[in-house]
Amino acid sequence: MIILLTAFLVIIGIIFLFTSKTLSPIPYFPSNAKDMPYILKGLNLRNDQTIIDLGAGDGTIIIAAADEALKKNLNVEFVGSEINPILYLVLLIRKWLHPSRNRIHILFGDMFKRDFSPYLKLKHTTWFYYISPAFIPPVTAMIKKLVQKPKIVTYFYPIKEAKEKQLIQGINKTFVYEL
Repeated sequence: MIILLTAFLVIIGIIFLFTSKTLSPIPYFPSNAKDMPYILKGLNLRNDQTIIDLGAGDGTIIIAAADEALKKNLNVEFVGSEINPILYLVLLIRKWLHPSRNRIHILFGDMFKRDFSPYLKLKHTTWFYYISPAFIPPVTAMIKKLVQKPKIVTYFYPIKEAKEKQLIQGINKTFVYEL
């Protein structure tokens, strides 16, 4: 009986973490694995690049991009920012298990309260996000305050107030912007 009660409380706790507007203001919906080649195409991995994934979830994008950079022997840094504590722990585990773990940086907390400037040292920076459409305008405005002419890649949801440079069609759409 104690085991069932403990399991029930753990499940309720996990549900709370994924539904709390404070601990997880953007619902977790993983990217479609079949779209990974299209997302990687949009990221356009190259030397001296930093990929910053805002709302990195379980790290699928960062890990796939790190695998690709490792395979191509590219100098790329990866930054994943996540507010959900469970997904943050998943990100940390995936980082620790990756051969390029020294190039992967995982940040915990609210992306709007984070200082990303220490990660903007390489020649090229690409911002990636797959977030709720309600958060796209404030996130885009935040990025535009940090850097001039940012390169942004979004998945599934476009930046409505901007014209994409490239539209990549997979199962879902990947949008590439240079604002």
